[in-house]
Amino acid sequence: MTSAANTHPTLTGSPKQVAWGEDIRSQQASRLLALRERVATQVRKPALADYITTAIDRALAQDSARFWIDYKDQHLSLITWLQGQLQTAEAAAVLFGERAPDTKTAKLAVDKLVGALTSKL
Repeated sequence: MTSAANTHPTLTGSPKQVAWGEDIRSQQASRLLALRERVATQVRKPALADYITTAIDRALAQDSARFWIDYKDQHLSLITWLQGQLQTAEAAAVLFGERAPDTKTAKLAVDKLVGALTSKL
């Protein structure tokens, strides 16, 4: 993938899965790119913005039709996947620096951030 905004990798899977996956990806990609733009303009911590955009780029780079089929239900399932990417020790360190809170507090912070960024997408 040369640019998250322009091209996507060729999907793998059965011909039926690939056709279905491409339809789903085309719908989801516009939402993910809108989310990426919001992150770039609204997240004030550069390290956190980079971390989130990397997770979005990772989703857009998925070449498995199965991935897109699994996350087909509107964009909420894909947002759940994104939240999972952000709810790691590495993400907590990016969010909170060396004073990372307990896992529950970090999860709530990520949920609030992603909720705010994805509202009205």
